[in-house]
Amino acid sequence: MRIRNFPKAGMRHQHQGVILAAVLASILVMSLTVLASVRAHIGRYRARQDQVLKLQCELLAEAGIRRALVCFEENPNYREETWKPSFPDSRFSQAEVEISVSPTVEDPAQAAIVASATCWRGPHRFATRTLHTESRIGPTGAEE
Repeated sequence: MRIRNFPKAGMRHQHQGVILAAVLASILVMSLTVLASVRAHIGRYRARQDQVLKLQCELLAEAGIRRALVCFEENPNYREETWKPSFPDSRFSQAEVEISVSPTVEDPAQAAIVASATCWRGPHRFATRTLHTESRIGPTGAEE
């Protein structure tokens, strides 16, 4: 006949409690690791989106300068406008470019052009870029 050594009833519950605590602790550690990984990924994603937004703003300000040159060539009385370009792809943000053209005092054939672009991606994310340039405009309206 074989005799088995069974642990006492109280000891069995203590082992089960230790195992339960170890399982819960390991689940907590895994959850915190996943949470940290997700937060890091979201941070990298937002940084990338901010870079795209700043680049978009820079390019729109440059486009505003070019737009002002074309408009000033067509109409020497062109002085300012707020341009709101539309984007066919909804992934892009809303934007507006404030453009002003003013002849310089020293040389009326020289124009100071300012283009200030603001781009939004949602209510709390935006970028602003302002470019200043001067351009010499010939008597025929063509750039020299």
